[in-house]
Amino acid sequence: MKKFFKETPIWLIALGVVVLGFTLLLLFPQSSMDKDKVGERAIEFIDEYFLYGQIPIEYTDISLESGIYKITIMMDNEEFDVYATKDGKYLFPEGYDMEEGFSFDDLYEEQEIDVYYDEDAMLPSNIDDFVACLDKNDFKIFGADWCPYCEQLVDLFGGYSAVDSIYVECTDQEDYCSEKEIAGYPTILLADNEYQGPRDLNSFAQATQCDLRY
Repeated sequence: MKKFFKETPIWLIALGVVVLGFTLLLLFPQSSMDKDKVGERAIEFIDEYFLYGQIPIEYTDISLESGIYKITIMMDNEEFDVYATKDGKYLFPEGYDMEEGFSFDDLYEEQEIDVYYDEDAMLPSNIDDFVACLDKNDFKIFGADWCPYCEQLVDLFGGYSAVDSIYVECTDQEDYCSEKEIAGYPTILLADNEYQGPRDLNSFAQATQCDLRY
């Protein structure tokens, strides 16, 4: 599977996602859900799986367009649109107007959202002891050198050198990461269970009872 994504052109993968989405819409009839509930469900999904509770998010508008809900999201003082099926089951991060056409060059535009790192934040005074305590509690960060969110997460600790004992580079340790069933980056395991809480040092301290001092 990993080899497939490396060797397959990005435009072909994107086209497959779009085709799959519309195929699901055509093959499976939808039972409508109240639009406000669909909006709330979309917000909860984005917050849990993409933002990890780090950025305030809300929807400002929701309307039915071409058989699906168009949801306007407000995040970090910026608005963007996502789309969801009327039954609230499927979420589409982007929609393409087939009458207007599309350039696959758009897929290469760089979009960065600073989820974890605050450049003005101070490092804890006991960061070395804190990392050592995390290590004793079997706290592991699984990342990849091409992943910007991994770098942002590691920057909370002061850089890769600071997290050497608790960071696993999956491009170098593919077998170990496969054994741990790592499916996305960054993934955090705490005692071999996936950590689902907020991704900040205070939350890590609460989850492990490790002392954190500034």
